[in-house]
Amino acid sequence: MAKLAPDYNLPKAMRIWDNAARLSLPLGLKVWLGFLVSTFVAALFFVMHHAAARWAIAGFILSHIVVYLLSASKTYTLRRGMVSLLHVVCWSPALGVAIWELMNNWQGSINASLYDLWCGVFVMVVAIAFIFDLRDSGAFVYYVLRRR
Repeated sequence: MAKLAPDYNLPKAMRIWDNAARLSLPLGLKVWLGFLVSTFVAALFFVMHHAAARWAIAGFILSHIVVYLLSASKTYTLRRGMVSLLHVVCWSPALGVAIWELMNNWQGSINASLYDLWCGVFVMVVAIAFIFDLRDSGAFVYYVLRRR
């Protein structure tokens, strides 16, 4: 598939996001992504009783299904900023519900449940991820709109 331009001339948000790009990530970023994925997978322990865990699993699966379908279509070149935009759109409901549940469940004590601990870690991990996802998705949208 033809590229819009050589990848190195494009803003980071417009760079191609494929297996080669994922494999070339620095080790520290791969470790971070592993921790992020583990945090989402840990939601499986809580899906029966907690809405935030259900939203987390649903958003994670939805974002990956869309990425897979776009990649498999062979009609669309997946860009880094597009993946970031999917994260923001698909994970925001889970982040909002997790924050709401943390605020409503907080008893002011140190004795947090395992769910409360997971929920706090989840909020922290997604908030950190959103720092970069918001930057890249904003740049992606700006670049796409500017080209029209």
